Amino acid sequence: MMNRFPDRHSLESLDASSIEIYLRSKEWQKDNSSDGFLVPWRKSIDGDDIKVFVPSHEGDKNYPFFVERIIDTLSLVESRDANFVYEDLLGTEADVLTLRRETPIGAQTIPLTDGLALVRDGFDALTFSASAEVMRKAVYQSRQKKEVSSYLESLRLGHTREGSFIFAIQSPVPSLRTATDLNQFFDERPGDSIEPFSRRVTKRFCVAVESALSVARQGTISDFSEVVRDGVSANLCSALANLSGAGGDGEIGLDLNWAAGRPMRDDIKSNFTLLRSDKALFEDAANFLRANADEPDAVIQGYVVSLKREPRSDVGRVVVLDIASESPRKVQVALLGAEYDIAVEAHGDGKEIQCRGNIEKNGRRSVIERPIEFAIIY
Repeated sequence: MMNRFPDRHSLESLDASSIEIYLRSKEWQKDNSSDGFLVPWRKSIDGDDIKVFVPSHEGDKNYPFFVERIIDTLSLVESRDANFVYEDLLGTEADVLTLRRETPIGAQTIPLTDGLALVRDGFDALTFSASAEVMRKAVYQSRQKKEVSSYLESLRLGHTREGSFIFAIQSPVPSLRTATDLNQFFDERPGDSIEPFSRRVTKRFCVAVESALSVARQGTISDFSEVVRDGVSANLCSALANLSGAGGDGEIGLDLNWAAGRPMRDDIKSNFTLLRSDKALFEDAANFLRANADEPDAVIQGYVVSLKREPRSDVGRVVVLDIASESPRKVQVALLGAEYDIAVEAHGDGKEIQCRGNIEKNGRRSVIERPIEFAIIY
């Protein structure tokens, strides 16, 4: 059993509007006829009329007492620990990804490196879900779109929770603060295009993880090419592989809890369990996608390690050791005239180059046949 939230300040930190957002999202009805300090909210549960009283503002000295009463009632109605209710009231404006590592009975700690890795790999999974929401690709390089970078900067690490080891990553989403907003939201059922980017990312995360797990456990390795359209990428598979191995002999739970202030109208699976046996499956998937994915409009950066041009030929072929990718790789580039001369200079002087173009996979080789630019940068 968890301890009660510790002090008056914790209760004062809940603003009245967040409590109203939460109640409205859970289909409680506000008594608009009341204009006093305490506003009644009602909900019928199994034929019983349940009532809570919400303070209209935070300034009153008794405000923490009434907030505690609300939490106690919600805890009973929802059959949940009061601390979990309290955290959800705090997080009405964030989707929350919880990462749960099971531990042996009696274990009180886990290695620090394991805890850090769990949060890092959860962050990576959200990173490449955000990248997939901008553009579906089998492999993402180190560059990130501005929209993705801004989203990642918005993420917050929430309070840890009891029950094995549970970490929470908060993904803020704009709240629907009025009854009118909520009614329009459900009545009009707007398309994804007008949903905030952060909500589209968490939805993409759920869709991609479900597809990746389904193929890993029931499909073949080649089937991973078919779920790139769902947001599955080599990068996401690597993050899932790391998470699968982070539980030791136990399981890793991934649960996406939707912000109460912006209810989820779609039926999307949002609770997943990763097993240690999934690790090798996802590693194979990541390797398969990397080995077989073309990369449109890719940027490579590194050093020219070989040059070749036949006599009287206008086209020379150079090999660039790309050090900007997740792991160093060699990419062959076809160059004409002046650009080949640049490559010769870079090779002779040990200068770093940058090249942009479409990388095509030819067996085990990566090739750029028509580079858009090729230049010395250092």
